[in-house]
This record gives sequence, C-alpha cells and structure tokens, in this order.
Amino acid sequence: MPNDRLIQQTQTWLVQHVPNWNQTTYLLAVSGGVDSMVLLHVFLKLREEFAISFHVMHINHQLREASQTEQAFMMQFCEEHHIPLAVRIWQHPPLTSQIEVLARQFRYANFKRYMQEQDIHYLVTAHHKNDQAETFLMRAIDGHRVSRLGGIAPKRNLSQSSLMCLRPFLSQDKDSLYAYAKKHKVPFYEDVTNHDLDYQRNRMRHQILPMLTEENSEAVEHIATTAQELQAMNRFAMLGMENFLRDVITKTDNGVQVDISSWIHLPDREPHLLLQYLFQYSQITALDAFPKKAFDDLVVFLQTTSQGEWTLPGGYRLLKQYDYIHIVHEEDIEKLFSQESRDQSVLLNHWYCFANDQKVGIFDDWPKKLMTSSMNREILSCQLRSLSNGSSNVNEWQWRQRQPGDYIRLTNGHRQKVRRYFINQKWPQVDRENAQFLVHSRGEIALIIIDNEIKYRHPNFKRLGHPTVDDIRIYLVL
Repeated sequence: MPNDRLIQQTQTWLVQHVPNWNQTTYLLAVSGGVDSMVLLHVFLKLREEFAISFHVMHINHQLREASQTEQAFMMQFCEEHHIPLAVRIWQHPPLTSQIEVLARQFRYANFKRYMQEQDIHYLVTAHHKNDQAETFLMRAIDGHRVSRLGGIAPKRNLSQSSLMCLRPFLSQDKDSLYAYAKKHKVPFYEDVTNHDLDYQRNRMRHQILPMLTEENSEAVEHIATTAQELQAMNRFAMLGMENFLRDVITKTDNGVQVDISSWIHLPDREPHLLLQYLFQYSQITALDAFPKKAFDDLVVFLQTTSQGEWTLPGGYRLLKQYDYIHIVHEEDIEKLFSQESRDQSVLLNHWYCFANDQKVGIFDDWPKKLMTSSMNREILSCQLRSLSNGSSNVNEWQWRQRQPGDYIRLTNGHRQKVRRYFINQKWPQVDRENAQFLVHSRGEIALIIIDNEIKYRHPNFKRLGHPTVDDIRIYLVL
C-alpha cells in the first residue's frame, strides 16, 4: 500500500469507481499548476506501486506570456519520467469575451479526440473541493437549473460518448494539495491569471469565499457537502422523474412527443422542474443551453396557449398542439406530421405487410389460398357498423401507428389512453413503437397488432364463428 494519505485515498477512489482500475489506461489533464502536478505526481507513485498506465495532455491556450515556458516545462518533465505526452496549442484571434467557455470547449474537444484515437476510456482532472464550492456559488448566482446546482460530478460521461471524466480530488481542499506539493517537492507553475478579477471564478475564489470563510471557517466544506448532497438528491429525483416521464413521453424518429395534460397546470414551480427534467431526459444535448429564467415564459406559454411554437437552442423547436408538445429539430418539422406516408387506407380483400414480417388481411369472404395453406392464423370477425357509429364504409378505416390522444375501448365501455394501456401491460418501448393500429376516421381503435400478435381488440370483435352478411374478417398470418 502507498504510504502517503493522498495516494492511498486516490487509489481507494479509483478502486471504487473504475473496474479493473490498475489494468486500464488514463489520460491526465495537466496544466502545470499545483493541482494537476500533484495529480500527476500521485499517478507516478501509483505507477511505481501498481504499474498503472497513463498519458498526459497539456493544453497551451496562448493566453499568457508564460504559456510557452510552461509547455516546455511539461515536455521536459514528461520526457524525464517516460510519460507519453500530447500537447495541443489553441490557435485563436484576440479574445474579449467568453474566454473561459471557449477555452473549455477547446480542451474537452481535444481530450475526447485523443482518447478516441488512443483507445483511452478515462480522463482524469484535478478539480478539488474549493473548485466545487466556487462552481456551486457561480451556478447559484447565475440562476442555473436545480439539476446543475450539484456542481462538479466526481464521475461523468463526456458529451455524447461512453468516455468518462474522473475527479478523484473533489474531497481534497486546495491547502492539502499545496501541502502535498511542498512535502514531495512537486514542481509547478502559478498561473498569474488566477488573480485576475475580470474572471468570475477568481472573484469567487479571492473575494466571495474568503468573506464566507470569515463568517464560518467551514464554509468551503459545507458548500462542497451541499453540492454532493444535491447531486445525490438529483439522482434520486431523476429516477422518479424517469418513471413519470416514461408515462407521458414518446421518442420518435423526428424528436420527442410529450403529453403535458396531467402536469402543466400543477401548482408552484412543479411544471418548471418537470420541464427541466424533461429536457435532460430527452438526451438532446443542445437543450442544456436553455436558460433557467426562460422556463418561466415557456410554462406560461404552455399553460395559456392551445397551439403554437417556441424556439429552443441548437435549431430545435417546441410545437404545442393542445395537450401535446413535440420537440423536433427545425429540419425535421415537415416530417413530423407526415404520418400519412406510413398510414395505409383499408382495402377489402387485400393483404398488408408490416414490420417483423407481420401480414394482415381484411376480407368480406374466405380467401381460398389462406384456407388451403399450412400457415398459422388468427381469424376475427366484426360488423364495421358496430365500431363506427353505424357506418359500414371500409374506406373510413386505416392501418397506422400510434398517435397523440389515442384511446382504446375497454370491456366495461369506458375509455383508456393507449399510453396508459401500454404502461399497464408493461410492453417494452420497441413494441410500442412498432405497434400497428386498425383505426376508424373517428378515432375508434379496432385492433393493436405487435410482433405477430393481436395485443388488443375492440370488445365488439369476436372470434370467427358464423359471420353475418355485414361482417368483415381479419386474418393475421403468423
């Protein structure tokens, strides 16, 4: 076992969070500052003890005169310690705004690209407890969503990938890292821009947090702990939200469709929170940029407007139609309501082929070929007029997939939403998406067919016995 407390804690953390932790390769993000150099030193000690493998990436942002010196230092240090090093230099024009955001985007894009090239699954950064407290305060002040107030996660996916970002130092405060560097004579560079109060984080670090620490010497500890507890609460909340949203959301080829009727008029801030979790649950990354304060206006729009459209980040649109909203990219709006291209009007004495080799026929007489074949089949009969308010016109019927607002008729005569019926039957999402409906133009659903089985039939449908003159026959070939 390593004999230094920080090294032991880091090893324990990796054991808990990384399967086969000492048999994988890591990428360390190292700037040359005290935090990342301590991280690098700890990994060197773990390499001595456990033969772990890691690479280093250094980003030269070219924002300070010392950038070239720090890059040269990192190249020499890694060469002396036989560490694979990748250096990336940010080429950019003079910047006057959003420097922190743009720099971060450049860093993580390069981390991700290198990891994919080298088949490295884990990125490790040196974020610590003080970073956590600063991030929490910044997000609270800037009005971030509740789901993001938890601050820096100890382990998270890099955007839209299976690659992971690890932060094993979040339980360490800044002073303990300085103490480690002093004890082990770890070389590092101080970034002079860390004292530039033009940056919000530096104002938190040098002005706000010291004032809070004067009020309570444990302020950093308490804020970091609150952030951790919020992360845990958000995980529990998301589990409950997922169960709720699973009842009201349908993911389609073109986006997301949501039934808002049961929750948009809930009291207080509940609709706001549900919308926030809905955007997160949708897994549409662009929606992360939707500002928290904009949810107030969006909720009012959804509560007071029957039909309309709302612009979302990343070229997405929210379309409202009565009790339903659709979240769809602007390029797919025309496709959204082109269901007709997949719908098929019913023709008598005709076979229909659907997904999974389903074959369904509707006839007004016995098809001789079917009766002489060896195919398994399920045969039902019904009077058309019993399902469509007296009409027996077959042209008023069609095969289609599920649509918002669909209801089925129960045996007691009551109606039930199809989404609730699916949930009660515990059918998987893929079955719900592939289901074929025989539907009258007035909306009455006669049949639901999934994966070669009739999963629902209208109470007026019956097994074929002695059909009357007005009966149609439904043949399902299995």
